[in-house]
Amino acid sequence: MIVVDKDRQRFIYRIAGLAIQDGFVLVHQGEGDDHWSLPGGRAEVGESAAQTLTREMQEELGARVGVLRPLWLAENFFAYGARDYHEVGLYFLMTFLEAGPVMRSDGPFFGLDRESRLTFRWVPADAASLSALPLLPSFLQPALTNPPESLQHIVHRG
Repeated sequence: MIVVDKDRQRFIYRIAGLAIQDGFVLVHQGEGDDHWSLPGGRAEVGESAAQTLTREMQEELGARVGVLRPLWLAENFFAYGARDYHEVGLYFLMTFLEAGPVMRSDGPFFGLDRESRLTFRWVPADAASLSALPLLPSFLQPALTNPPESLQHIVHRG
């Protein structure tokens, strides 16, 4: 996992996936978190971004995904707990390759990230629903209603 700590600062490289199904977006929440995010995880050294997303979805959901195309490269700066974070996030459009529990569930449903429980659910992909959801990084709230056709670079301070 690519994480660099220096004093109160932490750098991470995160890969996330946007899954849209029948007008709903898949989000997840870590145990004890008060916000939601797109599912994904931290890259391992020597692993491509697509390999990371594929591995993370298999580990967390037991699901096979197809990684379709990159959407956003986000430099995200934020405080969480006692640390200041600099996260480089690469977000992809993804699809589930087979019908499984993830595709048939209204949620919530659960997965694991190491020993932490993750909660997943499908939320309506409309502006009103997304703006009411504590979704981080916050640039995603308006962006999810109209994903870009080509890669966009975002610098976000939240």
